[in-house]
Amino acid sequence: MEQAVMDRLKVGLELMVNSVTPESATIEVGWCVLPGVLEHLREREAVSPHVLLVITDEQGNERRQLEPLERGLAYVSFRAPGRNTIQAKIVWDPDGLGRLKDSFLSRERGKYQTTVLSASSGELVGNAWTLGYSKIQVTVDRKCFAAKPPAWLARWINFWFETEPVDECAFRRRAILAFTLQPLTLALYYPLKLAIMLFIGLWYTVMLGRGGINYRALWPLAGAELSELVTREAGLERSFWFHLWRWQFSPPFLTIVTLLMLFVKSVSEDPKTHKHIEILFRTFGQYLQYLAVIIVAAYALTVLVSVLVGLIGSIPVVQQRLKERRREAARKQALAEVQQIETAMGYLVCTGDVPRPVSFRNLPPQQRTFDLRFKELKARVCRPFAV
Repeated sequence: MEQAVMDRLKVGLELMVNSVTPESATIEVGWCVLPGVLEHLREREAVSPHVLLVITDEQGNERRQLEPLERGLAYVSFRAPGRNTIQAKIVWDPDGLGRLKDSFLSRERGKYQTTVLSASSGELVGNAWTLGYSKIQVTVDRKCFAAKPPAWLARWINFWFETEPVDECAFRRRAILAFTLQPLTLALYYPLKLAIMLFIGLWYTVMLGRGGINYRALWPLAGAELSELVTREAGLERSFWFHLWRWQFSPPFLTIVTLLMLFVKSVSEDPKTHKHIEILFRTFGQYLQYLAVIIVAAYALTVLVSVLVGLIGSIPVVQQRLKERRREAARKQALAEVQQIETAMGYLVCTGDVPRPVSFRNLPPQQRTFDLRFKELKARVCRPFAV
């Protein structure tokens, strides 16, 4: 009997879709839990249990979604035609929802910071705070995805963005920006950028005597950065001045020397200049006196602030204690909710009857949230783009 219960908990979760060959690239994915799962979650004091959905395509691209277990429904958008696999587990974290999201959804440079798929089998693996497993495969036709815009339009729409829009809604939002504020912004931004890049280019070629300027970077739609103005080939080996002079005969050094010589010449020929220099040094001496006063005052102020900080140094400790109390109160409330999990989520238990269509309308009224209503509408009007 105990082995049967353990086997049931190992499976624990059952994913449901209306069709494995859908007519849309965004589908409704529902789930139910086997008998005994809710009781096990209560005994484990599983705070805020969620369903982790991991979607992979034939190329191995991975996306994740974290949905509340009690919701019973999620909208999944595919990004590639062909066979897509959805794997799921019930997950939670003793430290709360924030830690749970960090564990599974945090990214660095576009990649997830944690690994949840087995390197050998590709299956979703778990840890001490996971339960159940379910897997389903869906084949998506290419016609289910939105047609990509022309290259020239996509370049204009995505001018300020590093990534392409994921669906038609994101494309429309960018289009509004591209055809309203973007022309005015470019009219102000590009001339300033062009002037700066031209100045740097002229300085690099005339004063430093180096070639290899990438003039294509000056084109507005090239999207080039300042660092791309000079090509890699513009090294010392191609320097015009390098073959004639060392550093002491370079144009910048000669310019500085010439200015110094002109200054010395003007001082020696004009007697009035001596008086001006005397006034200059006197003013500089007064400036040093004022600077010393400012430094002493700043030091005294720093000491005073340090004393005040020492007197009120207990404030962070008090704040930390209050934060811990609020966290403990939230945990107690969550644990109280866990004790009622079998009553609150009883509708999620798999009954074995003929399953109803997975639909927003078939959810209990308390689970028809505004967020799900919005996602239902978006699934109808916003087709995703295929990668």
